[in-house]
Amino acid sequence: MTLATGGTVTDGTDGYRRHTFNSSADLVVSVAGNVDYLLVGGAGGAGRINSTSQSSGGGGGGGVKTGVAVALGVATYPVVIGGGGAGFQTDGASGAGATGTASTFNGVTSGGGDGSTPVGAAVNGGSGAGGSGTGSGTPPGGTATGGGFAGGAGFGSATAGQRAGGGGGGAGAVGVAAAIAVGGNGGVGVSNSLSGAAVSYGAGGGGGASSTAPTTVGAAGDSSAAAGRRTAGVNNAPDNRGGGGGGNCGPAGASPNGGGNGGSGLAIVRYLGTVSITDAGDELYINGDSVTVTGTYFIATQGTGRVVISPTDNIADAGAVAQTVTGWGNSSATITVVRGSLPYVDTCYLFVENDLDASNASGFPVAFQAPTPTITDAGDELYTAGEAVTVTGTGYLSTQGSGVVVISPTDNVADPGAYLQSITAWSDTSIGVTATQGLLPTMTPLYLFVVNHGGVSNAAGWPVQFESVPVSTGGGFGFIQGIEFIQGIE
Repeated sequence: MTLATGGTVTDGTDGYRRHTFNSSADLVVSVAGNVDYLLVGGAGGAGRINSTSQSSGGGGGGGVKTGVAVALGVATYPVVIGGGGAGFQTDGASGAGATGTASTFNGVTSGGGDGSTPVGAAVNGGSGAGGSGTGSGTPPGGTATGGGFAGGAGFGSATAGQRAGGGGGGAGAVGVAAAIAVGGNGGVGVSNSLSGAAVSYGAGGGGGASSTAPTTVGAAGDSSAAAGRRTAGVNNAPDNRGGGGGGNCGPAGASPNGGGNGGSGLAIVRYLGTVSITDAGDELYINGDSVTVTGTYFIATQGTGRVVISPTDNIADAGAVAQTVTGWGNSSATITVVRGSLPYVDTCYLFVENDLDASNASGFPVAFQAPTPTITDAGDELYTAGEAVTVTGTGYLSTQGSGVVVISPTDNVADPGAYLQSITAWSDTSIGVTATQGLLPTMTPLYLFVVNHGGVSNAAGWPVQFESVPVSTGGGFGFIQGIEFIQGIE
């Protein structure tokens, strides 16, 4: 289990908690554990050539690095998010695009993408920028130094309408070299699903093309970067994707005007969310009940997820019983209760385990309601005080616990005149008692109740009586009945 604060925190339906950093901040870990991360550097901006017949290459994509199951202790971890390099966008001037800055986290650095230059070969960066399209030659793209790929070469020509810039290198592939009157496409980035959906990062920007003749600009490596341009204006890459800015030529008449800005980087840190249970119905179950369990991080799709009730606070207990799942969602699961061999009354523990094998650390306490006892026989039902009697039936529970047998003067187990009977044996279907009369009357209808360990008794008392007790009167026997004799009153 990991727990942290920092960045924008989201709880996904896939069971993960995510911390997204679009700008620099701290990740503060309060509970140690393993995390996965994505780290993207800022991308390079594209340069500008103050000429309608020449064009800059696309900016290089930012580096993309990932880590899986990385152990983090309790500490504060600075997360530095690299900025995208600014494109050169001053109308009437030439200049290089700025290199993006690196992103860092936990000792890992994801390099910034290269900015393209207005003339000649591109410099090096996280991924190389595309070479420019100038008056002659094929200026090479920049070399990748931060784990990405090189930029594509520009296409130079003595013929103005044929010049074009190369595509910026991407985190996933080299930038495409420019051809006659065609800007090179940016290199593709890297697709990653750490955010919860597949998103591309770190593509190269497309190379620009001359505006003096029919030409084609280079496409962005993917949606994280910007395409090239051949008209006034700029093509900036989106923020927090690490994609390169689009190259351009130098037509006048717009502000800003020139090479596109590179996209800034980002970081995402994720870890398994903690499965918790906040409610589990009335928590006193009867076999076959339909119960809705609510909580967090059950995950939207059940997959191998399950609900179990265990006799101990251990999901792996051999006596745990799987419940029948009839509905499943990220924050609730509906079950049909299955008691199996689980005990009545005693505390049991409910667990939800999601499709990622994560479960609540401590079981949610529940219990099974005891059955209603029945009596099918209670001896001859005309008792003598001290007589051994066997009461048979169902629902007594195998362990006596707090279970009792009482005889009441009314059909009410709670009558204050009821007497506890002395228990000599106890099982789920049979109880041995020594009949205790106390102050109960003789030859008067009385009522026998079994109260099991769950506090449940037979609804209607079983009719019994105490017989009159014979006593010696000298020359013979007579009968003294009633309560006065039993109380010892002469």
